[in-house]
Amino acid sequence: MNPIVSIVIPLFNKETTILRAVNSVFSQTNKNFELIIVNDGSTDNSAKLVESLSGDDRIRLITQNNAGPGAARNRGIREAKTDLIAFLDADDEWLPGFLDAVLKLREKFPDCEVFGTSFYISENSAPLYLSPVFSLYKKDWEGIIPNYLDVILKGYPFNASSVAVSKSALERAGGFPEGIRYGCDVDTWIRLSFHSKIAFINTPYSIYHYEAENRSSLLYESMPEDYYPSIQLKNSLDRGEIPPLYIRSAKAFIAKQQINGAIEHLKKGENKHARKLLKSSFVNTKNFLSFIWIYLCTLIPGNLFLFLLGIKHKLFR
Repeated sequence: MNPIVSIVIPLFNKETTILRAVNSVFSQTNKNFELIIVNDGSTDNSAKLVESLSGDDRIRLITQNNAGPGAARNRGIREAKTDLIAFLDADDEWLPGFLDAVLKLREKFPDCEVFGTSFYISENSAPLYLSPVFSLYKKDWEGIIPNYLDVILKGYPFNASSVAVSKSALERAGGFPEGIRYGCDVDTWIRLSFHSKIAFINTPYSIYHYEAENRSSLLYESMPEDYYPSIQLKNSLDRGEIPPLYIRSAKAFIAKQQINGAIEHLKKGENKHARKLLKSSFVNTKNFLSFIWIYLCTLIPGNLFLFLLGIKHKLFR
């Protein structure tokens, strides 16, 4: 039987979690898939664990020199036999109905090329909780996200382990950026959103393991000044490449990251750098109060800023 969906797992030194991820794939109610695991130069037993599953001909293990998650995902895209590609990080896992959910979205919204679901977050021994965007939509709501940039100003509706994308759309968008420490997936979703419709269901079908080893803590913390998606977005804006419908949202997203970058400078006591970054930021009605508050904080000692920031987190957590 020919597969109807290709699954790509980028793998680098995840011997403690890779079997959990793979088992969640084989626990899907829909079994008609191919599983492509791209071993990105692992130095632990990750690849050997996958090789122990070689009895199932739906699994393909591809090994390459370490080049990062973007390059590993791109290799998986090139190897995929179907036009629908679902992504899963080796840290994470799917609930049994994930593939059926994205396939139903594709059937219901045939004009769309990106299909995402909301997700649970796992943090150590704490109970699972939902992604922040879950509260923006009614439970089990499904439909088209008209402006992805507008939504991610509040939080990410899906992540790299709760999405499936048309292979042809990924190829047109240029795939994932390579050699990037973090944000290569968000950059890809942004670029896709300019030319491809996104269908979304507000039902969690995957678990994002925040506590996983080597996982970035950026889910919660301020994004740094050099956050790749905001840099690329600013460059595209300067070159006039952003469709008119998305210019306002693009400026708001860039401004948010610039303010977050200023916060990171303040945490390090780099007040002058923070002021310089703020002076170049896009100020609008939505971020004006945040801009003023952070700018005033650049005029006070760093230890006082950290004290005020701690109080703010306690009050608004």
